[in-house]
Amino acid sequence: MLPLLVNGIVFHHPEANEGFISIQLEGATVSVKAHWPFDRSTDDWIEVENRFSSGAYKRCVQTLMASGSAVVDGLEGGFLRLERRDGEGLWLDLCGSRGWRPQQLSLTIPDGLRKLTSKE
Repeated sequence: MLPLLVNGIVFHHPEANEGFISIQLEGATVSVKAHWPFDRSTDDWIEVENRFSSGAYKRCVQTLMASGSAVVDGLEGGFLRLERRDGEGLWLDLCGSRGWRPQQLSLTIPDGLRKLTSKE
């Protein structure tokens, strides 16, 4: 069952060294942001952000639960792709929509499906 979408953070996954992936409802839009280490030796980070309509995001999560994978297009380009990976967790592929060369982050989040579909 999906949690009730109310303004605020609906998903947060921290990385050990100040990185994170966060999904936040902001009115009629859902904002997905990632600040994730790329190369710790050079302090290089992947910064990705995109916004989606809250209705399209909710349908994406419902499709994920029903079929195991789903994609939602960003309001200004880019996308969010989610895939259930049994035994591994939730695979997330986020492509931003800003800048001359949008950033992209793909990774598996252990226990991500439970975090995504429950309000803790």
